[in-house]
Amino acid sequence: MNIKKLLILRLFFIFGLSFVTHNIYEWIPSFTTSVFFPVNESIWEHQKMIFTTTLIWGIIEYIILKRNKMNCKNVISSVSLSAIFNIIIFLIIYTPIYIIFGHNLIITLIIYFITIALASLVEYVVLSKEKHLTKLNVFALIIILFIYILFGILTYYPLKIESLFYDRRHGVYGLE
Repeated sequence: MNIKKLLILRLFFIFGLSFVTHNIYEWIPSFTTSVFFPVNESIWEHQKMIFTTTLIWGIIEYIILKRNKMNCKNVISSVSLSAIFNIIIFLIIYTPIYIIFGHNLIITLIIYFITIALASLVEYVVLSKEKHLTKLNVFALIIILFIYILFGILTYYPLKIESLFYDRRHGVYGLE
């Protein structure tokens, strides 16, 4: 398997796994699941789903690369950067559409699929580097930890920004 095929698999794996991770907190409500998975239908909470599914893929990707004796030196940085990029691009594209037109599941899924594809390109560029990006890999681990701390804090103490943190379906911010 080459990297391009792996990243195509990535696209469909992350998209499909998101349907499962979307509901994990509802199935297993706990502090831990509240940090890693969405607790409501706000835009912010869905960023956890994007980030976590991408990192789950990163673990699987590392195993596949290792077994096929392919370059896996920069998996941590490539997966982390693609997850962050996916969140940023999703927010840039989706938030204005959501504010103007409201929620539409089909449009949301199309945008999500496109952002996963774009993030896969970022991952491809970093993963293709032959040079071991040691400092970037260490920095990526720190950023992952920071992002999950931020997810946890903002789940329990959400900012009162309606377009990002408010769950219109349930009328709540965070875990209120």
